[in-house]
Parts: sequence; C-alpha cells; structure tokens
Amino acid sequence: MQNYWLRFCSRGAICLFLGWGCSPENAVSETEARKQGPSLTLDYSPARSGHIFRGMGVALYGQETQHLSRLHDLEVRYVRLEAGPSWASLPHSPPAQPGQLARYVRNNFNYNDPDRLLRFQESFAYFQEHNIKSVLVFYQQPYLWLQNDYMNTFRPGAEVNLIRLWVAVLKYLQKHGIRPDYVELANEPEGNWNGHIPRHRYHELVVQARKQFDRVGLSHIQILGPGLSTLNLEGRTPLWMDSMPVETEQSLSAFSFHAWDDVLAEDRTLNFMRNAWDSLKQTLGRRNAQKEIILTEYGWELTRKGYNDYHSPRSRALFSVSDTHQYGIRYAANSLIHINQGASAIVAWRLSDLNADYSSWGMVRSRDRGGTPRPFYHAFRFLSNQALQGSRVVMPASPLRDDTLEALLLCRDGRCVWIAVNTGMDWRRVAIEVTTQPVLYSVIRFREEGIRDFCVRKGSELYIDLPPASIGALQWW
Repeated sequence: MQNYWLRFCSRGAICLFLGWGCSPENAVSETEARKQGPSLTLDYSPARSGHIFRGMGVALYGQETQHLSRLHDLEVRYVRLEAGPSWASLPHSPPAQPGQLARYVRNNFNYNDPDRLLRFQESFAYFQEHNIKSVLVFYQQPYLWLQNDYMNTFRPGAEVNLIRLWVAVLKYLQKHGIRPDYVELANEPEGNWNGHIPRHRYHELVVQARKQFDRVGLSHIQILGPGLSTLNLEGRTPLWMDSMPVETEQSLSAFSFHAWDDVLAEDRTLNFMRNAWDSLKQTLGRRNAQKEIILTEYGWELTRKGYNDYHSPRSRALFSVSDTHQYGIRYAANSLIHINQGASAIVAWRLSDLNADYSSWGMVRSRDRGGTPRPFYHAFRFLSNQALQGSRVVMPASPLRDDTLEALLLCRDGRCVWIAVNTGMDWRRVAIEVTTQPVLYSVIRFREEGIRDFCVRKGSELYIDLPPASIGALQWW
C-alpha cells in the first residue's frame, strides 16, 4: 500500500515523495528523541460523530476589494464586516424619524470614502459568486444613544432607534443589489466598550427586530446573537443564555459568540479555552442543542501581562507577536478547539490591517507596512485548505486535554481528514486508531523551517511525528 509524504525543502517550498512506507532515514533521530514529549493515542469511531462543520471565515472591511482574491486563496466560506461606515463616528447621530433616517443613510453611507458603496457592491458580487456567507454588524453604537454612566448603557428607547437604523441600512443596500445573509444586531452588548444593552433588553431587541424585518420585506435576513465577547468569562455568557426567552431563541437563526476568554483572563493554556466551552455547552444543551453556533470573532494575543517577549497586536509596535510563527501555530490550535467544541463556523479576527490603524491584528499587513501576509495567514490557509467543509466532527473516545496538542477529525462521504497542532517546543508522536480501514493516505505539514520528511505509518494504528510548533494533516479515503 502506497504512502505519500511531503517534505518542506525550504520555507514555503514543498517537495513531493512517493514510497512504500517510512524509511529509517525518516525516523526521528536519537537527539530529537531525547527531546520528544510524551506520545499520545486518540481513538476515533464514526459512532461519535457530532455537529457539521460549515467552514472558516474572516472579518474584513467591505471596501477592501484589493484583498478579495485572498478569500479564494484562504477558501473562506464566511465573512463578517461593518454595515457601512462607523455610524457612531458621524458628526450627527441618526435621526429618529424613519423618513429622515433613509435620507441620512443615503447621504452618509460614503462618509469619508466616496467609493464605499461601489466597493461594497464589488465585494458582495464576489461573495455571491464564490458562495461566501456574509455577516453584517454595527461595531459601535451611536454615542448619543448611550447614557453617561460607567457601562455606557443604552438610553430608554434606543432599541427602537437601532432597529430603525438597521432597516434603513439594509433597505439601502438592497436597493443597490447587496443582500447580506446575516446580521448581528450589536457587537458584544454585555460590555461597556461598544454600548451596553442589558440582557433582558437585548432579548426583546432580537424579537422586535425579527418582527420588523419580516414586516418590511427583509425576511431573508437572518439574525445571529447574542455575540458576546467571551464564551464563559465570569459566567456571563451562560447567564445570558439561561435567561433567554424562547421567543428570542426562535428569532435567532443561529447562536453567535466571540472567544476572547484566554486573552482577557491572561491564561495561555489550551485547556483554559476548552474549559471555557464546557459550561456554555451545558447551557446550550438545556436550551437547544441542535441550533448551530457561529463563532463570529476569535483570535489570540498571548496575554496582556506576564509575557514580555513580544508586543501585543493591539500595540503600535512595528513588530508584534502576530508577526511570529508561534502566533500562527497557536491561532491554528484555537481554531481546532473551537470546531471540536461545537462551532459550525469560525470567523477569525481579522483579514488585514487598515492603513492608519497601527494595530497588528490582520493576517495581511497594511500597505504602509508592505502589504505582505503574516505567518498566521499561512497557518490559517493551511487549515482551511485541509478541512473538509460540510463534514461531521468526530470526537475521540476520551476528550483531549493535552496542554500543547490539539487535534480534529472531520469525515464526509467516506473521506476523512485529521489535523493536529503541536504548540510546544518538543517533538510529539500522535497515534490515531480508527475503525475504518484507510485505502490511501496523504500527509502534509506546516512548519516554519522544514528539515525532515514527515511520515505516516500503518500497522495497528496510524501515527505521525510532529515537530515543535507545527501542524500536520493526514487524509484518507
């Protein structure tokens, strides 16, 4: 039976070899074996198949048409973007009267960018052509809608204004041939940074928005929510979900969450993020375990404190942790955790930096920094190119609780792909046991610098040796 393995001959270059198995020269050397961490065996069975994985996505800006081709390169299936300009940044707040509001949106959609509408049209035409689902959001609520308190709480009646603004924007876009798939009515409404909407008011906001969308011919627009900043930090998200009325849940097409738990809690371990999902999954199991979850924001920052080797991506530094290979590897590990734990789609923050925005969150640097991809662009592309969209997530017999390894198995129509990420500084051997007999294998790895062939071996089990800070993908069918 033939095996395939790939060697990274140099950074970014791949050489293909075909053979009948792993030769001795491909084995881990004695020096490396002494550095090798504990081996791990994962037992999979199709009977433990779970939710469907729909695909990966990125946050972007609708006017970033120069990056549209990168969506194809990344095999993106979801995008999330702001619905026009930042409506909070305009000199005048939106008027309350619906007639005036339509004129306000028409006159201000191109605020500070005379070509914004044209670029939105180009972007959405591309999304439609390539079957990419779009999510619109208002990141910041208009300031005059907020009270002057610590939480920047919505003023009484501001929910009505928000729904009217959404209707006016969606109608304006529809008039110009732009039809988004989803909206998130508010961005992280539990916090005080974008405008705080108390949970009982948010729940009613969703119900009323759904009714109003249906009344004015926007029934095709699906609502995601609640879009909170974390999965379980301080127990806020389970509290929001436990108190959600049935009518609110029914008004949501899917649940949406963000996953900044490890950043805000300053915890760098993989298990911390896995544990963040545990309480949320218990809560969702009590509500509606069948409703899909779309993770509309996630990323990684190392931590805000206690890790001084690199600057944070939020800093103005010319070189930050997001410019390192290790950042890309950890980004990949978090991606697999979120898919394993229940996300049907994951939307990474974010595709690119903006000119004059000196943070470094983007997979692609801004033009004034060269416009080149960062390492985590390549890590994300590796995952999205390998992952089987529309496949079932298969869980191992025992949950993975390793602090430096994460692995994901996806199967569809007799074909499976298994992806593993080693975030540690030691070689790791990972064995997998499957009930189906593979017919053909292919294997590939993503690593900063390739120095060794990367093999898969067959006996009673399949196993691969993962170098430090690397990703391996094994496919069989």
